[in-house]
Amino acid sequence: MGATHKTKVSVCIPTFNSELFLADAIDSVLAQTFQDFELIIGDDLSTDATMDICRAYAEKDSRVRVSSGPEHVGLFRNYNRCMERAGGEYIKLFAHDDLLEPDALAQMVAVLDQDEEVSIVGCKRKLIDAKGNEIGSATAIKRAGKFNGGPSIRKALTKMDNSIGDPAGMMFRSKFVKSEDGAVTNGFDSDFVYLNIEFWCRLFMRGCYYHIDTVLCSQRQHPRQRGNALHDSLLYIADYQLLIEKCRYMLDTAGLDEQEWLPLVNKVMLDQVTHCLAEESLAKENCCDAAKTLAVDLDAESVVHAVKRYASLNHWSMTRLTEALNTVNRLRSEKQTLTEQIATLKQANDDLLNQLHPAPSQKPSRPHVRLYHKVTGMLHRFR
Repeated sequence: MGATHKTKVSVCIPTFNSELFLADAIDSVLAQTFQDFELIIGDDLSTDATMDICRAYAEKDSRVRVSSGPEHVGLFRNYNRCMERAGGEYIKLFAHDDLLEPDALAQMVAVLDQDEEVSIVGCKRKLIDAKGNEIGSATAIKRAGKFNGGPSIRKALTKMDNSIGDPAGMMFRSKFVKSEDGAVTNGFDSDFVYLNIEFWCRLFMRGCYYHIDTVLCSQRQHPRQRGNALHDSLLYIADYQLLIEKCRYMLDTAGLDEQEWLPLVNKVMLDQVTHCLAEESLAKENCCDAAKTLAVDLDAESVVHAVKRYASLNHWSMTRLTEALNTVNRLRSEKQTLTEQIATLKQANDDLLNQLHPAPSQKPSRPHVRLYHKVTGMLHRFR
């Protein structure tokens, strides 16, 4: 009796009310030149036509395996639930609204097959809009090659973003997230609301990252994305505090000193809050209101954790951030007022000089000229 064939790649797509772009995403997976894969779709109790679309594909192709959990669990737990069912040697996470190039799986599998030191392989990505039109690039790494785990962790933790890219552009070895009995023991941490940096950094601890400098994935940008609501709510800012707690043990590997790192985290939080204020995105009165708007996508436990962390963050450092922002806004307002006053005084000064036509050798000593220079000096303090 021959040995049972082990699937090479498990492509995992978590879904929740994903009817709009799901068929295109599935089609791009089924059109791969590399055919030794299974497609695991885990639905999180969608209320639209998502499950109808999934079942239609499963009936036509035996590689498509669809399930729906008994309760709503949120994105990160749904990813873990998909990986729990994955039987492949490699796992390729994917998103319901993104697209794969036909040779994406083939190129990524080739890298992992050839180099055991590589724990994750990723690719160059392009951004597309809701209609599939290319609108930009989403790739931070500019060259192909293998990168050691330590520097990769350092880059992620100092910039506080996922510099290697979205999960849709990654493939990794299943043994790094699953135990021998198939349980997901090193998956996504569902304490996080938005950030997935910590998960990728854990995989960096297990080996190198290899970057393919070819566009193999299209990442779609559209108004219904989950990240938009999270960003506007500012709930994700609380994830930075949790990241500090969860990633401290990685600092030595990253070559970072905690006293050097913490100010960088605070600066990122301040920049994010400043950006939200500038965009007038903070329409909610507090994080509880924001959490309610996201309740359809976040499980109750995640919301509770997020609100608690946000409250702790408010108590710990949001006061400092608010004071800093108030100071910045006050200085900007004063600068604007002074700029307007200077413009008025300069115009009045020019008008008066034109009327009087003073001789070139004379230096006017009129009070309004002295006031003009005084206000100009005050303005320099705010530049």
